[in-house]
Amino acid sequence: MSSSPPSRIRTAAFGTAAIEQLVNPGPQIVALFGTGKIAHEIVPMLAAALDVKELRVTSRREESMRTFVAAHAPKLSFDVRVVPEPARAIDGADVVITL
Repeated sequence: MSSSPPSRIRTAAFGTAAIEQLVNPGPQIVALFGTGKIAHEIVPMLAAALDVKELRVTSRREESMRTFVAAHAPKLSFDVRVVPEPARAIDGADVVITL
């Protein structure tokens, strides 16, 4: 099922607003499961709303993870890494997002 751009933006914005209210202050390590369209929308919102220290990206396909990181890392002021193993992605993470 494909979602429209306004729907993706709204979903990412609501998710970011909820996360912002739930996290402790300070630098956050974020584990992101998924590299789809909503994931592309939520990353810049998280960067604007949170003090992100590191973003760990995991997905089923390594190619998708690498493409996603390559698209976002140059625009962000924190580390963005491919982490193919889900257990490693969540180890020590402050926030876990599944999309």
